[in-house]
Formats: sequence, C-alpha cells, structure tokens
Amino acid sequence: MAELLAVPHDLLPGLAGQADPARVKRLTDLLRPDERIRAVATGRSTAQGELLLAATNRRVLALATEDLVDIPLAEVAYVATSGDSRAGAALVVHGPRDSLRVAAIPFRMAQGFAAAVRMGIASA
Repeated sequence: MAELLAVPHDLLPGLAGQADPARVKRLTDLLRPDERIRAVATGRSTAQGELLLAATNRRVLALATEDLVDIPLAEVAYVATSGDSRAGAALVVHGPRDSLRVAAIPFRMAQGFAAAVRMGIASA
C-alpha cells in the first residue's frame, strides 16, 4: 500500500503537501486492480469544498471529505479549463449524470489533468 500512496504525489510537481493524506489513502482504496492513475490535482468546489482529483485509465474521481464524484471516461462528454498562470485555473468535466466543476487549481496542474482526461477519452 505504501507504493500506491506515493503515486499521486509523484505524478504532478507541487502536489505534495496540498492533498489531505486521508483523501490520498481513500483514493488508493477506491482503485480497482487494473486501474492506474494518470494525473492528480487539488482544487476547490463550491458544492464539495476541497477536492483531490484523480484521472485514471478508467474514470475521473473527485474526493471531498465525505462526497465522491465518479465519472467513467467512456461517459465524459468533454473536459475544459480556463484561467491563467497568475490567477490559477478552473476545470470542468462534463458527464451524462455529473458535471464536475473545480476552481483554485494551479494552472499547469489543471492543464496536465485535462490532457490526461482527454487522452483517456480517446482510448476509452
């Protein structure tokens, strides 16, 4: 389990220290045996508060303290980012049942996360 716990912090520079360790543990517990993390990010949602985001080879996950948003990649209609390197970024992932809207993401982190989701959509 220690190896899995280290994976999200190693994926994108600057994540270490930003993600709640309990959410990182919860994320690793949610992963299926054939599921691999492609990107992680942290941000804030007006509905759920602070979030840990993960793009895997199968789905997009957003973990709040209590809530979980789980959007299979095959159901993602599109992903979009906005913002700039000074003000930070916002990210939107649209699925048929859920739309995930996250703000206060470092700009490069949001761009990398969106690219990982798009790569997953293309291969889903």
